[in-house]
Amino acid sequence: MPEESLMELCRRLVASSRESLESAMVVTEDGVILAHNPVDRVNEDAAAVGAAVVAGLKYISEHYGLGKVSRFDVDLVSGGARRKLVMKPMEGGKILILITSQRPNLGLIDLLLEQVR
Repeated sequence: MPEESLMELCRRLVASSRESLESAMVVTEDGVILAHNPVDRVNEDAAAVGAAVVAGLKYISEHYGLGKVSRFDVDLVSGGARRKLVMKPMEGGKILILITSQRPNLGLIDLLLEQVR
């Protein structure tokens, strides 16, 4: 998927989420950020954590025959604020990383993620 398409994917996910997503980004398995929205800020820590977690789980699942990792969610708690870090492997070794708002509509996020390959 070309970089323009990845940027459009990130923009579309955030815009369609009805404020359930604060940001979306696509990274490589080694943490290189390929696209992100909003375009004026990027959470490099989330990119690094997401890439490491998904790459590690992918390795373990393949090595031990546990099946394919389709999604991984982590609860983030900071100063009373609760968000989720949602990570989904994509085709071509890319990883989609989403950061939710404090009160996300997780059902809507699930529906949006079903469209991502």
